[in-house]
Amino acid sequence: MAMVYRIIGVVLAIAGFMITSSSTKELRVLLAGGFLTFAGVLLVVGVVDIIRLVRRELLGGKQLESVAQGVVEKTQVTGTYVNESPMVQLTVAFRDSADTLRHAQTKKIVQLVDLPKYAEGSSVNVQYRFNDPEREVTVLPLQQRM
Repeated sequence: MAMVYRIIGVVLAIAGFMITSSSTKELRVLLAGGFLTFAGVLLVVGVVDIIRLVRRELLGGKQLESVAQGVVEKTQVTGTYVNESPMVQLTVAFRDSADTLRHAQTKKIVQLVDLPKYAEGSSVNVQYRFNDPEREVTVLPLQQRM
């Protein structure tokens, strides 16, 4: 798809250049040619790709828009440690917005003092993608009341 934008951009840039280099020096013709050249150059440079990249970065990459309360079904330490904190694989069960029971797995680095918050049977908050609730989830412990 990006190649199509670039081809259109080349065609627009050439057309704009040809219009501005014509013998007519009317302001509206020059502006139209300049606009076509500018739009063509933007498409060739890949402004569509740049806008998609910026939008994705501003939205934080992962766009997990739905939240549900779930229960940890299984916790397994993977053997990987980051700064002496273990990576655990969590299997959680939760009900999505359509009230369908879902089971999902995710890996997470958990500090040693927080491991009991992810014990089997613990209640957790599950953030998930609305369109694909089992593939991409983030698990967070419930807020502790004081």
